[in-house]
Amino acid sequence: MPAPRSVSRLALLALASCATSITVPQLDVLNRSLEARTVLLEEGFSLYSPFDAEGTASYAKLIAEEIKRVAAALEAPAGKPVVAQLVAVVGGPGHTWRSEGGKLSGSGPIRLPPLHGLRGAADEEDFVVWVAPTMHFVTGPDGPEIRWRVREEMDRDTIRHEIAHVFLRRLGVRDKLWLTEGVAEEIESMVPEGANLRRQPLPAGIEIPPDLVEREGLVRRVLALAQDADKIAAGETPPDLEGRLLARALVRFALERRPGSCAEVVRWLDARRASEILALEEEFRAWLRSLPPPAPPGPG
Repeated sequence: MPAPRSVSRLALLALASCATSITVPQLDVLNRSLEARTVLLEEGFSLYSPFDAEGTASYAKLIAEEIKRVAAALEAPAGKPVVAQLVAVVGGPGHTWRSEGGKLSGSGPIRLPPLHGLRGAADEEDFVVWVAPTMHFVTGPDGPEIRWRVREEMDRDTIRHEIAHVFLRRLGVRDKLWLTEGVAEEIESMVPEGANLRRQPLPAGIEIPPDLVEREGLVRRVLALAQDADKIAAGETPPDLEGRLLARALVRFALERRPGSCAEVVRWLDARRASEILALEEEFRAWLRSLPPPAPPGPG
């Protein structure tokens, strides 16, 4: 990937003002509301980042890689650039980040994580990921200082998950929450191989408690998956982790049993009526029973 092009706020506003009737001060207010300090405009995506150019470059490389991988897995055609926004769970309006030898230092207001159990959100053209640089203390000329390190690899799976949601919506797969979450969860779990993704060997983290496997209405439980992002963000309701795991398991079951590529199986699932999915219950249950046990943890 070519070196990221960092677009300064002033240059971005000047460019935008040539094509609209919005004044520069109005655009400045809008731009600052994103809390972005660096804007990168690449061929396949735009990235709004709270970090400076050095701190943003590693995220830009990661996003470019994952867009290609997810697009290949879902056979998604090229479209509008994906709009990506990183929001730091520490920092906020007036918070300043700068990179020094690969380390971030920050000053200003501190913000708490905005979501309870969820780390991203996506729409048809854009996604937001809340990122958390790790904190450590160093001794500076004026005494102890807090420094922040970018740990973009910690956010790779979440970014891939949200990119999957973007492409699923672009493909028209949007009306079945169990399917979109199940596919995004499965793609998130996949292992990168060059420009592609491959499925993990079973059980691949699909560890369903035996009592849940034997529960009546197992598939109905999957189809009933629901989540209210506003209530989750407010801490009023927890995310349905059990439902998301079952949704992923049902998607993986279909990928194992149906011929065709990942994209073809997703389209097949999307075209099925609820009654057709419900009819798979006993076959799905038998498949869950047959999964190998998870590997024991390694030493240490």
